[in-house]
Formats: sequence, structure tokens, C-alpha cells
Amino acid sequence: MKHIRKVAVMTFVLLLAVSAFAANKSSVNLTLNTKSTVNGTTLAPGDYKVLLDRNGDAVQATFVSRGKTVATSSGHFEARTGFGGAVSVVVSDNDRAIQQILVQKMKGAIVLDNGTASAGGH
Repeated sequence: MKHIRKVAVMTFVLLLAVSAFAANKSSVNLTLNTKSTVNGTTLAPGDYKVLLDRNGDAVQATFVSRGKTVATSSGHFEARTGFGGAVSVVVSDNDRAIQQILVQKMKGAIVLDNGTASAGGH
């Protein structure tokens, strides 16, 4: 009985550690209706999964299409209130660069540092 209890406690502690680590990573589904850019890489209209790796307020955003990384950008998190939907984007008028990804479940926005990270998909 003691052995089963030890295993159960160790499993519980391991699950807590894994869930704490995973809490800093999340993903959102994003549908672009028009061409947009991330760090100079043009993203065609369509569906993307954006992986968000957050360390404090620093964020690394990875844009994935059809299982392939197509662009990345560093950025930072800013708390926000009021959302137009579960996920929405703010783009610049002149070059359609994605400047922010607003994520309701995170209660904030990822503000991208366009130009400071590289495009993927080589």
C-alpha cells in the first residue's frame, strides 16, 4: 500500500510540473481573409495555427500552415479588455503587417516586433 501511495504522489507531482511548464505555451487558430505579412513574409489568406511561447511578458509567435512553419516573430504580451472575438488581429494600413494578435482567452494582446525575427519554411 505504501508503494502505491508513493507512486501516486510522484505521479501527481510530475503532472503538476508538466502542467506548470505547459502553461507558458498555447496556440490559437487564426483565419486571415486577406494577404498579410509577418517580418516581411507574405501570408496568403487562409487558416493558420499560431503557437505562442510565453516567458513572462516576452512571447515568440510561430505561424504554422498545413503543418509547416511559415513565419515567426518575437513580441510581448499586453493585458487588454474588450475583444471583437476570440482571436483577432491588428494590421498596418500600408503593408498589411500583423502588428497585434488579440486573444480573448489570454485577456490580452501579443504585440509583434516585426523585423526582429526570421521567416520560416525553408
